[in-house]
Amino acid sequence: MLRKLLSIGLLILCNIAPANDELALHLFRSVVQQAPTQNVVFSPASAEACLHALTQGAAGQSRAELKRVLSSSNASLKGSNVPVQQNIGIFADDTLPLKAGLSNITRIPLTQNRQKAQDVINAWFSKHTRGNLSQLLSGADALSPNCRMLVLSSIYLDASWDNVFAEADTYRSEFTRTDGRDIIVDMMSSGETELTAAGGKNWRAVALPYKNSAKAQRPIFFVAILTRGSAAQFAQRLTCEKLDIIRRKLAEKKLTVCVDIPKFTANSELMDLTQALKDKGLKLIFTDKADFSNWTDAKELWLSAVKQKAYVSITEQGTTAAAAGYAELEDECAAETLMFNKPFLWFIGELTPGSTPLFMGICENPRAN
Repeated sequence: MLRKLLSIGLLILCNIAPANDELALHLFRSVVQQAPTQNVVFSPASAEACLHALTQGAAGQSRAELKRVLSSSNASLKGSNVPVQQNIGIFADDTLPLKAGLSNITRIPLTQNRQKAQDVINAWFSKHTRGNLSQLLSGADALSPNCRMLVLSSIYLDASWDNVFAEADTYRSEFTRTDGRDIIVDMMSSGETELTAAGGKNWRAVALPYKNSAKAQRPIFFVAILTRGSAAQFAQRLTCEKLDIIRRKLAEKKLTVCVDIPKFTANSELMDLTQALKDKGLKLIFTDKADFSNWTDAKELWLSAVKQKAYVSITEQGTTAAAAGYAELEDECAAETLMFNKPFLWFIGELTPGSTPLFMGICENPRAN
């Protein structure tokens, strides 16, 4: 049985790009490092979808480099119990010469009217994230003055729990942050429930099922992981092997447990994934030797930045989560109770080893928006 549990974290996992945990965790560790004492919300699946879209325009060594880093094809969520909406948008400056027959690229005035172009992009993000991420770009410096193309990606899910938390059981309780400061939060309580739960040397975890999980071929879960020490430090040491151990143990059996976890809503700041992708092996594509000749004959066009912003809300009814990101292309160089009362990691997804996260994060402050 599960004994005393310490701190937990969630990671949102889903089989959108199978067997690509390595890239997902590499990017997640980079994001956590940028904000070690803050809430973290991140969508590996959305970031990977953006890179997959870049392969449409890339050619030669640039395409090979992307394929090498992605290491798998973009798969679907067929057979899961959670409706996930993913969208890709490709926008090009009015003056950029494009190859004939490219019907999926929208023209916008990036050089002639930067504010109008940003309004179009923000409207796209707002539409595809149901208004949860409506102002991804703001201010005159949101995009590089040399930006000529943008590849946009979004992901949105709204899922109900299989066993809804009773609002009458939600109570006020202390939550101890990493800095030792106690804050008062709304704590949801499951009561005694049979759930998939497991533990290891320095972690305890529970998988909360979403509606219709028992009927799904590939059920999606919200997995909460209590860590013995700092959630952020645990995240920095999280490898594919460790994540697979957690998933395998969770898939083994169910236990009767009580789960007390805070309601929380979190927004990430705009996260820069550029350096992490360079460290992972995307070298050529970030230089003036990049080849996007499948989109344009313009010789000097390369990837300058990949960024993302994300949102998550956990309530008695279920989970709402959204992420929006973009790749910018330039043409010039520039105990039996699981008490979640400490910062924790979180994830939603399958328990199948090798499935790629949709979202990953750390709840550092449930009261912060």
